[in-house]
Amino acid sequence: MFVTVFYAMLDPTTRSLTYANGGHNPPIIRRAAAPGAIEQLPYGGLLIGMLEDIHLADSTISLEPGDALVAYTDGVTDAQNPERQFYDVERLAAAIAAAPATAPALLAHLLADLNAFTRDAPQPDDITVLVMTCEILNDYSV
Repeated sequence: MFVTVFYAMLDPTTRSLTYANGGHNPPIIRRAAAPGAIEQLPYGGLLIGMLEDIHLADSTISLEPGDALVAYTDGVTDAQNPERQFYDVERLAAAIAAAPATAPALLAHLLADLNAFTRDAPQPDDITVLVMTCEILNDYSV
């Protein structure tokens, strides 16, 4: 048995996100400074449980006001429509690039796009999405 893991710690004062990825789908970042441009975080380490002794390295990125991070399970990109086409990473990235700025609106946009694609076809896996946006509130970043 194995699991994937994406673990992150956010420092709201410096707006730095330190993370480690153990075989999980790489989260996608949408940078506010480059509207419509997205980037995937690197994959990182191996799945947890595949080998007896693994080592995960951490990385740190900076987030600027308006940036968004989208973490998701493979159930999102493996979701299929009635014609058995996959809602792949390219579709997900395009939906993120076209989505509104706030976390709730971005999440609603992604779920609406996914639902329009799958058209109520049964899905074999969980569909989980976490959206985080960087905003300045009362001199603190969130």
